[in-house]
Amino acid sequence: MGRLNGINRYKHGIMRTSLYVDNDSNSYLPGRKGSFIRADWDTELRKFEACLTNLGYTLTTPYDEEFIAQKQARFAPTRDFSTNDYHRSAGDEHSLNL
Repeated sequence: MGRLNGINRYKHGIMRTSLYVDNDSNSYLPGRKGSFIRADWDTELRKFEACLTNLGYTLTTPYDEEFIAQKQARFAPTRDFSTNDYHRSAGDEHSLNL
């Protein structure tokens, strides 16, 4: 995704969260003004796994065209022309009444 000061940034497709790793597989957290603080790899991986679990996924869930299409269909607003209201797709009880 990018590289700064020898640290590679990898953005996870499902969580949209970044992981910062150097070429020797050391993990980092972003610090101030473009600096990085060394972090424990196992701790950072457990954070990723916990976040994915909360979302209903795992580290092995493929982030592919099928996943993206399902996500877009699930969250795409639909319009009820009889009431001129916008609603989220089925399964989401929240609606936008514009």
